Formats: sequence, C-alpha cells, structure tokens
Amino acid sequence: MNRIAILVHKDRAFEKSKYFLSAIAQFWSSDGLQVRVLHGPGPVIEADLMIPHVDLTTLPDDYATFAHQYPRVINGQIKSISKRVISSNLVSRRDGYDGPVIVKTNYNSGGICEALLAQKGSFLQRLT
Repeated sequence: MNRIAILVHKDRAFEKSKYFLSAIAQFWSSDGLQVRVLHGPGPVIEADLMIPHVDLTTLPDDYATFAHQYPRVINGQIKSISKRVISSNLVSRRDGYDGPVIVKTNYNSGGICEALLAQKGSFLQRLT
C-alpha cells in the first residue's frame, strides 16, 4: 500500500492547515508514499486507502458514497461524530449529579465548520 487519498470538503483548505492529518500526510509523502488530497467527490483516482477528513459533524451522503469506492476506508462505517452518537456519557439537569463535568457541544469543533459553510449560502445547499 503506497497510495493514500484524503477526502476533504470542497470548500475547506487542507494542505497548509494545522490539522494533525496534514502533518502526517507531509511525513508520509517525504517517506515515499503517494498522498493526494481530493477536494470533494469527483473522479476516482487510484489509491489503496481513503481517509475521509471532511471536518463536519455528519459526513454528507455524496462524500460517503464516493469514499466507499476505494478498497480500504479509514472509519468508513462512521457517518456522524456527533457527541450524542459516539458517547452515552451524558448528564442532564434532572440526573441529580453535582460533580464536575466536561461540557462538549453535539457538533464537531462546536459547529464552526458548519457555521462557516452556512455563511456562504444555504446550509443544506452547501452540503448537497
């Protein structure tokens, strides 16, 4: 396996970002692996591994369908990383718990990426 495809959202930067995966991809490239960043679904390229890195809480259907055209997909069965989907450790006001808690939003990164896309137009239009 020496060809890796990274699928990012068509409207998001990746190559010069501060994402940990971006740093790893640079290391892989310098180690001789072929790494290609795909900005949104499009023509299928030859790759042994697909890594969806769309940076949204819920992976849009067209991105998931596109990713599954590759022989191996990292986290290929994960459609949503919403906190309520991935964790059952939820505390509500009615629980009677009075200890410390870590408060997390239901959205990835507080919904920042969803908000930025919504500023560019209708949120639903941007995801389809």
